[in-house]
Amino acid sequence: MKVCKTIREFYGLSQYELAEYLQLSQAHLAMVEAGLRSIPTAALLKLNHLEIHRVDAAAAERITCHRLPEPHQETFKQQLSKEIKKLQYKAQTLSLRLEAIKIAYAKAVQKKSLVNMPIAQNCDRAAADWFKKAQATADDLIKDNHEGVQAILQSKIDALLLQVKSLTNII
Repeated sequence: MKVCKTIREFYGLSQYELAEYLQLSQAHLAMVEAGLRSIPTAALLKLNHLEIHRVDAAAAERITCHRLPEPHQETFKQQLSKEIKKLQYKAQTLSLRLEAIKIAYAKAVQKKSLVNMPIAQNCDRAAADWFKKAQATADDLIKDNHEGVQAILQSKIDALLLQVKSLTNII
């Protein structure tokens, strides 16, 4: 898959570093780049985020400060610095959101285990209804905060941080 190598080279990553980010072995990534193996869906999603940001950064790089007249170079650098700060803030915000999701998920799993206790099956109708509602609430929380959502959010954070690295290299 030629795009893997293009993305890897754009971000200045080794095969090992990109493989680690994609949660693949270096050998697997080498085979993907050679067209001998396919890439898992989760890794493809992460790669997609990198590609989107690579295209954005490549567009920004076309307008390098080296091509701008001297007075505009400083303005361009200031704008890039502002953009970097925005991206860092967004990554930090998403990190906090991810931590909240992890906590909600852990609490929901704990609640689910508590309401599934055998004692809940030997109670009167009102208590049984309460247990069913509690189970449904826990199921909804688990569904909303499951590990797949966490993985996607983490890949967005990682892609933002790589974009920050890329823009920092332009400056």
